[in-house]
Amino acid sequence: MKKDINVNVLPATSVVLGGEAIGIRIYSKGVLVIGESPVQGEDGNYYEPYSTSMISRGDKIMKINDVPVETIDELVDVVNQTHEGESVLVEYEKDGTLIEETVMPVKSFDDGKQKLGLWVRDGAMGVGTLTFYDPESNKFAALGHGISDFDVKELIDVESGVLNKASILDIKKGTKGDAGEIRGLLNDKVEIGNIEMNNDNGIFGEVTNQDNYFTGRREVLVASQNEIELGKATMLCTIDNDDIPKEYEIEILKITDNPAVSSKGMIIKVTDEELLKKTGGIIQGMSGSPILQNGKLVGTVTHVYLNDPTKGYAIYAETMINELRNSD
Repeated sequence: MKKDINVNVLPATSVVLGGEAIGIRIYSKGVLVIGESPVQGEDGNYYEPYSTSMISRGDKIMKINDVPVETIDELVDVVNQTHEGESVLVEYEKDGTLIEETVMPVKSFDDGKQKLGLWVRDGAMGVGTLTFYDPESNKFAALGHGISDFDVKELIDVESGVLNKASILDIKKGTKGDAGEIRGLLNDKVEIGNIEMNNDNGIFGEVTNQDNYFTGRREVLVASQNEIELGKATMLCTIDNDDIPKEYEIEILKITDNPAVSSKGMIIKVTDEELLKKTGGIIQGMSGSPILQNGKLVGTVTHVYLNDPTKGYAIYAETMINELRNSD
């Protein structure tokens, strides 16, 4: 009996490997509301200026008095340009819908500034791992998962961002119940590229320093999902302050096919004794570490098992390269 099997084959695609620590700085579209807090007025009483509106945690403030605001400083400046006793017009996004409401600021007892009583954030920064550079599109891919706001647990809608080189300062070893982390310092003097996209499959953007940063680096083919095998593989990451990526032995334990959770396409286990001794396995900051098998890039480390840091998840490299090239 003949049986038809559908196999997707990725056209021959090569990328330049990353594996080094990177500094990530992103700014959101608008200013994200992460909480509310009463304001003590000059009369000593406490007021809740936000209570006359529907503004709540997770909303994004886009404009104040028709002036676009993208940073906390811009928001504060516009609110304080308003005469005392006058309300401000706030345009904000709630669940994808733009809403306009007026809010009366309160002059603060502490510093004399007019405030709306909202806790806000305009972006995020941290350390991760660069996955690859695609010479064909002149773009990079990193992390293998998106960056979410810590408080509202939603992906940050990127307005702009910068990828820099990072230097490792310290390693906090992972243990059961504690993921551990790579502690690094962003190097503003070495820019890699501009971050353009943040989604479930990673962060992506245009490389601005390809000649100085990627020249002479190792180039490999990207494997199709159907080429991946259970068993031995390696992951490329940086855990020493010499900033040089090194390969460490791992094992691919499971290969899944769940498009709804693309960042958990594979289950992997660290078997390398040196890596286990230094980090305990997979730790925060390793997200984006390339996974190699049979000389090809097969995936990227994304998450760690909190109850067992020797194990974690990975996304298929094919998913990331398709995401990057389809974004053009």
